[in-house]
Amino acid sequence: MRAWIRRAASSARIAGERSDLWVPGALASLGFLGWIPFVLAVVPLPDQGDLGFVASQLNEPSGIPVRGLLLGVAVLVMVMVATLLVALGEAALLRGLDAVQPPRGSLARDAVNVWAVELGGMLPFVVTLILLATAVAAAAPGEYQSPDAGSPFAMRVLADVWPWVALAILSALIGQAFGAVATRRVLREPISGALRGAARELVRRPAALVVTALATLGLYLAMLAASALLLHLLWAPIARSLSIARLGTAATPFLLVGFVAIWLCLLLASGALHAWTSGWWSAELNRDAADGPLVRSDHNRRAEEMP
Repeated sequence: MRAWIRRAASSARIAGERSDLWVPGALASLGFLGWIPFVLAVVPLPDQGDLGFVASQLNEPSGIPVRGLLLGVAVLVMVMVATLLVALGEAALLRGLDAVQPPRGSLARDAVNVWAVELGGMLPFVVTLILLATAVAAAAPGEYQSPDAGSPFAMRVLADVWPWVALAILSALIGQAFGAVATRRVLREPISGALRGAARELVRRPAALVVTALATLGLYLAMLAASALLLHLLWAPIARSLSIARLGTAATPFLLVGFVAIWLCLLLASGALHAWTSGWWSAELNRDAADGPLVRSDHNRRAEEMP
């Protein structure tokens, strides 16, 4: 445990020194979940009536769910674009972390390889999400029409589908651990070998990898929660200003500029956090080779570059 904490602390120190890693980390964070705080602050959450209206619109009288299929295609396209952004940011981050020296190929090639193995790691989680969505679709109509008003609608649906939620969380942790191993191996070897090697590593020490996945994901979710809370507080006066007049008051443009600037700063902070957790993963996966992260500090990197 002490060595695990020491590797985490060393990776945090190096990520703090290497500000050049924050931008690719921010790109990977934005494609992953970094857009959620902005959306939660600006877009109001749907209530029970909104959900019922959407469900009625998706239920086609002809029996052919055209709107549902279009919605599914739109979601699929957005997921593909988001995963490509994550792969590009992660590949640039790993190259900057010196996980591979010298790099085997171009950044574009590494990004495509990382994208391929990440999709492979996401497959169990995607299947679990589909099963969860099916369970929610089956339970929601009955709970929506239920006369029981003692608990919120969302809590009643959650009580019906909680086993699928637990399975989704477990598959997300396993997928993150698998993806962390595979993305580092794919920079050195073919995609098929990286996937097989990641599976062997996950079978060899599942507890250590899942605990690291839980720690890194917990830190990232805590960062997202803090960002969402701060952006919500900052958006409240802007929303009030826009409610007074259609284009807001004279101070609205300045408030909007400040809001966007703070969001970009928070996104960069999440990039620094992502650089830390990525370096932590590299250190954890190479602990047998050296008791420390497989990255160089900014001081050592400048010293090696000197003639």
